[in-house]
Amino acid sequence: EIKLLQKYGVIQQAPLRQVYDDLLLPARIDEKDPALWDKINANEVRDLFQFNSNTGLNTIKKIKPRNITELAIANAVMRLMAPQGAETPTDRYVRMKNDISNWYKECENYHLTQEQIKILEPYYLPYSAVICMQESLMEILMDKNIAGFSLSEANAARKVVAKKRFDKINALKEQVFSATPDQNFAQYVWETAISPQLGYSFSLPHCLGYGWIALQEAY
Repeated sequence: EIKLLQKYGVIQQAPLRQVYDDLLLPARIDEKDPALWDKINANEVRDLFQFNSNTGLNTIKKIKPRNITELAIANAVMRLMAPQGAETPTDRYVRMKNDISNWYKECENYHLTQEQIKILEPYYLPYSAVICMQESLMEILMDKNIAGFSLSEANAARKVVAKKRFDKINALKEQVFSATPDQNFAQYVWETAISPQLGYSFSLPHCLGYGWIALQEAY
């Protein structure tokens, strides 16, 4: 792409590394520039990295990211799974992002206590109640007020989920429910934080890296 831009005189003639450092280094891109996000959300970037499929284009259209964090979340959310016929994680994210009171209503419908909701807020609110990152899954399982997993146990759980070890999912579920005193609380955490990642999930550095490549393309 850089060579094509040079060929048609759009950018300077210089070694690729110099051009990258001068023009495309993330630190040199104004990620808050509205024009960049307008172009991304209008699907005007010819081949937006990781969003060039119908699913990716539809995700951008629905989420309409306005910063690199939201773009990373979009990258993660679109890979999650939902039971057949159920609301997709993307639609859930949009619904909760537009009105986070929907999440509090959901918690009440699950008969979670106010204390339990407070425990979940630091994990759920930053992602509009869609637990889409592997790190968030680990943090939730390690919370002493939820399952109290050790770091090694949480990492083992992450591997079961990330590597789609379906032969070990039932054992993981039993471990989560056994470690969480309130079974209703365990059920909510399993259904909303763990189950959606069972098909596929990304880590935060992975999503941020992909997001920056997409933003560089838009720039």
